Amino acid sequence: MVVLKSFTFINNLDSNPVRHAKELQLAQIRSHVSKVTHKNARMKQTVEADPEPTPRRRGCRSNLRTTALHHNPDPHGPLCLPDHTGDDHVCSTCKHRSLVWDRLETPSTCRDQDRDRKTLPAQLATSSRPTRTFTTPSHLPSTFRYRDLTDGLPVGLDLGLEAFRGLRTNAFRGGRAARDCVVDVRMDQYFQYLAPRFYLVCDVFHITNIYAAFLMMRENTAFSHASVATTFRLMETRGPTALEPSYNVLNHRGHAISLLRKTLATKGADFHHAALMIMTFLTILEEQLGNMQAFEIHRKNVSLLVQQCGGIDAFEDGGAIKGTLLQWDTIWDMQTGKSIFAYRHLAPKVDYPKLPHDQDTLRLTTTMMLPPGLQTLGQSQRLSTHALVVLARAADYTRRKAKGPRPGWAPQVDSGRRYNDFSEACPALNMPEDPQCKLENLVCTCLIVYCCLAFVEARCIDILVRGARTQLTQRVPGFHPLTSPEDNLECHRAEQQCQIWMWILTVDSWRIVDVPYHQRASALGPPGHALLCKLLQEHPHLCRLEEVEKVVGKFLWTEELRKSLSLYWELTAADIVVAELLE
Repeated sequence: MVVLKSFTFINNLDSNPVRHAKELQLAQIRSHVSKVTHKNARMKQTVEADPEPTPRRRGCRSNLRTTALHHNPDPHGPLCLPDHTGDDHVCSTCKHRSLVWDRLETPSTCRDQDRDRKTLPAQLATSSRPTRTFTTPSHLPSTFRYRDLTDGLPVGLDLGLEAFRGLRTNAFRGGRAARDCVVDVRMDQYFQYLAPRFYLVCDVFHITNIYAAFLMMRENTAFSHASVATTFRLMETRGPTALEPSYNVLNHRGHAISLLRKTLATKGADFHHAALMIMTFLTILEEQLGNMQAFEIHRKNVSLLVQQCGGIDAFEDGGAIKGTLLQWDTIWDMQTGKSIFAYRHLAPKVDYPKLPHDQDTLRLTTTMMLPPGLQTLGQSQRLSTHALVVLARAADYTRRKAKGPRPGWAPQVDSGRRYNDFSEACPALNMPEDPQCKLENLVCTCLIVYCCLAFVEARCIDILVRGARTQLTQRVPGFHPLTSPEDNLECHRAEQQCQIWMWILTVDSWRIVDVPYHQRASALGPPGHALLCKLLQEHPHLCRLEEVEKVVGKFLWTEELRKSLSLYWELTAADIVVAELLE
C-alpha cells in the first residue's frame, strides 16, 4: 500500500475571507493534519505487520460542490496549502469538503470528519486566541489581543453589541491600506458609528452625501492611506487628553504623501481629480494634528489644483468632488475665516417669506411642524424660506427619534437635486455680518452642531463640529435681539430664548468626551467653562436644570442632550457660583 506524505486541501470558501474565516480555515487545516498524521502512523504499523495489500472499501462521500484551491500568491487571499505533484505524490480530487488522502478514506473516517466539523465552532470558542504584535506604543499595548479591540470605545456604547466592538464575522476589510486587524476595526467603527451622523447632517441640509462614495474612493491606494490616517487620529483625539500621533497615523500619512507625489509626477493631469480628494483628507488630518502650517499649505495646493482643472464650476453638480471641496471649505471658513473660493464672499440672495404667506410657508409656520420658538421666529419673518425648510427636516428627525406624533405633512428629503454645500441650502451662512441675516446665520450654524450631537450618546467631536462651534463661541454671547419689545414683544422674547438655546448647545459642544464619572464636574473644556460663566452672569436662574429645560424645550432638543447636560450642568454651575461668592 502507498501511504501519502502530503495532501491536497479542498474548500469552497470565498476567495477573500475575513479574519474569522481565515481562522476557521486554519483550524480545519490543523485538525485534518493531525488526523492525517495519526492515520499515516497507524497505517504504517499495519503495513509493517501485514505487507499484503488489502482491498479498498469505497467510502461515503458528501455531495457538496468543491473546488481545489491551489497556491495563492496573494498574502491577503484565502489561506490554503500548496498542491504538490511529483512521482511520489498522488493528486486526487473528491467531492468531500475536506482533506483527501489517496485510498485511506473509510466510511468511519467520513463520520469522524463530519462529527469534528460540527464541534469545530465549540472548539474555536474555547481555544486560545493567537497573539499579534504591533509597533504602536503610543496608544496600543505591545501585545495586541482580541480583547484589546474593545478598549477605548466611546462612552455609552454597549461592548456586547457586535456592531460596535469591531469583532463582527462579516466586517469588511479596511481597503488597500489594510495590513492588520487594527485598520479593519477602526474603519468598522467609523462606518458603524461615525458615518451615520454625517448622513443625518446631509439629509437635514439636503446636500450631497460625500460620505456615501467613501468606500468606492478607497480603491485608490493613496486615498485609502489618507483616510485610514484621518480615522485613526479622529479616534485618538476623542478622550480627555489628546494622545500624540500614533505609529499608525504617521505611517499611513507618510504612505499617502509619498504615493501622491509619485502619482502626480507620472500621471499628471490624469490624476488631478483623485489628487484633490487625497489632498482634502490630508488637510483634514493636518488640522487634527494641529499642524496649521501644513494645513494652510495643503489648502493652497487644493486651490491651485482646482484652478488647473478649470475652477470649481468645472466639476459636476451633485458629484463627490465638488461636494467635498465646497462642504469642507465651508467648515474651514468657519474655523479660520478664510475661504479658498473667492465667489463665496459675494452676497447671495436670501428669500424671506412675505405676507400673505404661500401655502408651504403657512404649513411651516402655522402648524406643529416647527417647535414653538422657531415657529414664532418664522411668523415674524426672522427666518428665510430656506432655513424654515431645513429646520422642519431637523424637527421631523427629532420627533422620529423621540417616537412622538408627526404632522401629516413633512418636507421631502429625497426630492429634487441636492445642494452641493451648506451655504447653498442656507444662503445666510455666507452672510455672517448682515444685520438681517445674523440670527439666521447663527441658527443654521447651530443646526450643524445639533445634528452631530443630538442623536447619539457616544459623541465624537470632529472637525465638522469644531468649525461650527468656533463661530458660535465667538458670536453667540454678543448677539442682541434685532426686534425691539415695543415693535413686537413676542418676537423679541423668542429671539432672546433662541440665543439662550444656541448658547446652551454651544456650551455642551465643549463637553470633553470619556471623562470619568467622578470628575464630571470638570467635564467642560476651558472655552465651554468660560461660556457657562458668562451665561450664568446674565441669566442666574439657569443654574437649575429645570429652568434650562423650559427654554430649550421650545426649540430643538433631544433626550441625549438632556442626559449630557445632567452629567455636569448643576455641579459645574454650583462651582461657578461658589467661586464668585468667594471672590
